[in-house]
Amino acid sequence: MSGQTPAGWYADPYGMPGLRYWDGSQWTEATRPADDAPSPPFAPYQGGTTPPPWTAPVKEQRGNTALVAVLAGGGVVAVVLIVLVALFATGVLGGDDSGTTAAGPGRTAPAPSATTGPSSSPSATSPVAGTITDREAGISYARLGGKWQADPISKESFVYQIYGMRQGQSAVVQENYDKQGGAYVASVYSGPLPKEVPYEGADDLATAANMFARTIVSTPGQYASYPSPHGTQELEAAPREIDGHDAYLVKLKLTFPQAQTQGWNFTSETVVVILIDRGEDERPAVLWMSMPDSHPHGGDLDQVIGSVKVL
Repeated sequence: MSGQTPAGWYADPYGMPGLRYWDGSQWTEATRPADDAPSPPFAPYQGGTTPPPWTAPVKEQRGNTALVAVLAGGGVVAVVLIVLVALFATGVLGGDDSGTTAAGPGRTAPAPSATTGPSSSPSATSPVAGTITDREAGISYARLGGKWQADPISKESFVYQIYGMRQGQSAVVQENYDKQGGAYVASVYSGPLPKEVPYEGADDLATAANMFARTIVSTPGQYASYPSPHGTQELEAAPREIDGHDAYLVKLKLTFPQAQTQGWNFTSETVVVILIDRGEDERPAVLWMSMPDSHPHGGDLDQVIGSVKVL
């Protein structure tokens, strides 16, 4: 996932009412009322297992704020945690910050080649350093060590407000991948299924899991969680049992034709969304994982999945 903080209007980080403008590097003195309410990206679904991608509405952007946040296509570790709620309020949000890291300027990696290209091993795994317990989602799972770092998710971020993510971890695979200081990361996030996604019980697992997955990978434009253009291939969409509970897994492979010309050390990314039913009167848990092919431990996906416990 990509992690950079675009300029724009955001909830005031100093606790004042309304929105404050971020110019891409610092907060400015410009403020305005928060006169728009965040609108969720999840479009009504009409049936089937593969809903059409959601298209973000286009509205005039009256300012700019930059959010150094927690979630960008694959991973996260923000230099500063800043509220992202205003992105949807202005209609410019296109993807979250689903695992992004906004990092300081770093080296520019060479274009992939026979010696510098993807080095992921499908069976290699990172050490397990503990357990992440997400009580709001009602699950726990392995906290990975090595290059992985825990990612606290701000309650003001759109990752929290819109996508419902509460806990997470990420591992940087390429610093300054965009030549603007952004880091590209592998990431694991969890949270309860957003209320905007219809869910009445286990019979809705397939529909809801597909809606969530297709939304996060298809959000277009500057605010997308994943680089565009990209190809999307479905690797798996099937029911699972997780710790004795009904679940549904959607696994997609994103391919990036522009990777070599952009100097990226990744050419594709595996995205996994698992939806776990927690019983009557409980929103299901979401586990959202992104793994670029340059992450050396490709087995981390299965390792995390196998560690999930329902609280």
